[in-house]
Amino acid sequence: VPERLRRAGHPAAAAVEAELSRRRGSWRRVLASRDAAAAAELEAFRAAPEIELMVANANAVRGDARTLTLLMADVQRDFATTMACALDFLATGRPGFDASA
Repeated sequence: VPERLRRAGHPAAAAVEAELSRRRGSWRRVLASRDAAAAAELEAFRAAPEIELMVANANAVRGDARTLTLLMADVQRDFATTMACALDFLATGRPGFDASA
């Protein structure tokens, strides 16, 4: 993470690197020592490679009938219906499987 911050010219790069190099320095402590907005910004730098992979995967399967995309918002809004949707989708590959049972 410090390297990504440094490459981006982030003002906290040196401080984050120093905190992580201290004995018992951890990413969790780095985030806990900042306000929520600053911690979220740093976490976005940490998560950038994973987010890029997720976007690439989503683009790769876009429009493919063999994939199902479930949004966390759907799960939070109506867990039972969203899970029923997932089971119905998975059941299409298993003749005789009753997802509603």
